[in-house]
Amino acid sequence: MECNQKILFWNVRGLNNGAKRTAVRSVITATLPSIVCLQETKLAAVTDSLVLDTLGPLYEGFYSLPADGTRGGIILAWRSPDVSISNPHIGDHHITALVTPSDGSGHWWLTRVYGPQEDAAKLDFLNDLRDVRASRIGPWLLGGDFNMIVAPDEKNNPHINHRCMNRFWWFIADEELRDLYLHGRRYTWSSEREAPTLVRIDRVLCTSGWEITHPNCLLQCLSSAASDHCPLLVDCVSRPPSVRRFHFERFWPKLDGFHHMVSEAWNSVHPDPDPNRRIVARLKITAHRLQSWSARTIGNVSLQLKVAREIIARLDAAQDFRPLSHDEAWLRRKLKCSYLGLASLERSIARQRVRLAWLRGDDVAVSYLNIHASHRKQRTAITSLQVGAQTVTSHDAMAEAAVSHFSGVLGTAEAREFSIDQSILRQYTSPLDDLDEPFSEEEIWRAVQCLPSGKAPGPDGFTTEFLRASWDIIKQDIYDAFNKFYTANGRGFQKLNEALLTLLPKRADAAALSDYRPISLIHLIAKLFVKVLSLRLAPKLGGMVSTNQSAFIVGRCIHDNFFLVQQTARLLHNLKSPRMLLKLDIARPSIASRGLSFWRH
Repeated sequence: MECNQKILFWNVRGLNNGAKRTAVRSVITATLPSIVCLQETKLAAVTDSLVLDTLGPLYEGFYSLPADGTRGGIILAWRSPDVSISNPHIGDHHITALVTPSDGSGHWWLTRVYGPQEDAAKLDFLNDLRDVRASRIGPWLLGGDFNMIVAPDEKNNPHINHRCMNRFWWFIADEELRDLYLHGRRYTWSSEREAPTLVRIDRVLCTSGWEITHPNCLLQCLSSAASDHCPLLVDCVSRPPSVRRFHFERFWPKLDGFHHMVSEAWNSVHPDPDPNRRIVARLKITAHRLQSWSARTIGNVSLQLKVAREIIARLDAAQDFRPLSHDEAWLRRKLKCSYLGLASLERSIARQRVRLAWLRGDDVAVSYLNIHASHRKQRTAITSLQVGAQTVTSHDAMAEAAVSHFSGVLGTAEAREFSIDQSILRQYTSPLDDLDEPFSEEEIWRAVQCLPSGKAPGPDGFTTEFLRASWDIIKQDIYDAFNKFYTANGRGFQKLNEALLTLLPKRADAAALSDYRPISLIHLIAKLFVKVLSLRLAPKLGGMVSTNQSAFIVGRCIHDNFFLVQQTARLLHNLKSPRMLLKLDIARPSIASRGLSFWRH
């Protein structure tokens, strides 16, 4: 569903003076949300002129909850060209209303909350929200200042009310709500002191139905310039779809005509004497042909399901008043049979998108898979980057910053003052001649079978499933490339040695590029080269690597090093002689290792 809405949730901490209203209006003018939800207005009465002064002339309708003295108060306003809001229910700590987009895309419920401060009132507040949900059917979005947290890491000190925290957590679980991922910030409120208390008490929750109808929504944290709370902006504006690169679908090999299409496309390229260039050209034409074949054979599965449901529903309605003709009965049976296959295909596509390795069997709804994929997309989306003292938001500026940063990190040689004296290191004496043996077809095929399934593809777009399904067609070209690789002839290999870098956040408040972990998605053929070499080397690592190295070696456990250090420390303590233990920082080994005996100038 296309959606062009922005929803702003903000605890403004009072609107009683003109300067505060002007500051709030500047934020609203800069973001232009369709719906504005302000809390803690501290206004006993909300007039049209005050709303006009705070929000501007674009917001024609509003509902309000008066403040209790100088505490509380909520304003819910909207822009009529974008949405209409009706059926308000005003409680002690919330306003709930029905939101109907102007494009007729489907209504949903919105609840704007401002949670109480007292612990006893917080439990009544959660029960009130349960009653609100029980009396309203449909997608639901609720947000604001709950004055509660759901986990200890949402506060920067240990003073936590675990009883209220657990009750809030159970409320979210019982109502089957999803906590929208917050981009760029870890906390939303500050005590504004020299040693501030930081807490995430502002959040936005939603039901699965709302998330399904708004798959591209992003929750962003804006500047807290005019309050001690950060404004939360739910951005559901439809973004232009990016050019989708080729991605091999795991269900393609199960369809009739797949092997014929791959054989025809693979052999349509004139054989190049260079196997590396030949493979690149054949993969490219095969990808293009598979996309065209899939569009003709399968098409838009979701659209076909909708059309099938509509036609079956109309035939069912006609059957209530008259017998169906022979052609109509045949069409109804055919559509029902096709619908089962399309539903199964839709599930396969959703499973590939979500890539949950632990998921087994088919006892999972497609909606769950779509929600999980949407949530992962929200979590990994990069909306801005901190570059020095500046914050860049445009795609081109962020791409330029990423290229500049990782060009200085990856593959950069640094001048070193020390080197390793390998003569005092333990030498490996077992024979290694078999590592230099020529590659065989059986060895390569064994590596293909060992490659993991369901992994993200590299720049070529092909996955391990393609190798296994099409091995009889492509194996000779792969074998030729391995033979060239064996002769140390790297001409033409640069096309197979390309990779994509994708950035995954290391922390919830990732801002700079150093807060992201680069993941390399290499070419399928390069991945196969690496796998063959690793399978040759793996059986010999146990004898080549010292027993002190306990990680990443088959038959060893990383916890062994912990016990070794523990027992060593106890032994040194019992000896009562001066000793020193050094902890080597893996990120900066050159700093921690200077002065050790095996380093020489």
